[in-house]
Amino acid sequence: MITIYNLNKIKEIDTSQLKSIGIELKFKEIGDKGCNELAQWLGNCEVLTDLKLQLKDNQIEAEGFNFLIQGIKKAGNINNLQFLLADNYAKIKGTQYLFQGLAECNNLISLKLDLGSNSIKTNGLQVIYQYLTQIPNLKYLQMNLENNDMNLNSALSLFEAIKNCKNISSLDLNISEGTFNTQNYQSLCQKIKECQRINTLALQVQYKFYKGMSKCKASIYKMKRLVKFQVYY
Repeated sequence: MITIYNLNKIKEIDTSQLKSIGIELKFKEIGDKGCNELAQWLGNCEVLTDLKLQLKDNQIEAEGFNFLIQGIKKAGNINNLQFLLADNYAKIKGTQYLFQGLAECNNLISLKLDLGSNSIKTNGLQVIYQYLTQIPNLKYLQMNLENNDMNLNSALSLFEAIKNCKNISSLDLNISEGTFNTQNYQSLCQKIKECQRINTLALQVQYKFYKGMSKCKASIYKMKRLVKFQVYY
């Protein structure tokens, strides 16, 4: 994989046969304008299949999210996408742009998405759950939603959406903002058990210790297809 650390350097790359690239631009303050420039370049990467975009803390707002996903859609053949956008300003509108676009990425199989600390809040999380089921061929999902007002109801809605995703079999989630106690951790475990297509599950949560914790985890292990389960606290 080619790795780029300067936005200006992308202009020097021949996109005609480019299949894999990593763009590392953390803390560069590229904003929406830089996202537009990057998106226009991505739109020319017609044979690109493997893309990593590390854009943490770049003052990207809703318009920038829209630019980026439009560029990815235009590229057309990306099947492995690492989209690392922590500490920006997606809010509800940017989240909607992003997931509406992802729902049109027909070749996308593997998605690593970091939306930690993006002021998404409850209504924005609901947008994720609405469109997640519409990404047609997604099999492998790794998603960080930390620091976006996650609570029990949001977590239950998330797993309800995942249950309705036809192809997702591998799942790695960080929902550690919400704190789970005896009653609501049991509810979460029950909802997770309904996701019968999952064979690999990693989950990061917070919890308050209670006697039934081991019993809940044991019930998840009984999921028919599950072969690997890790939980991080």
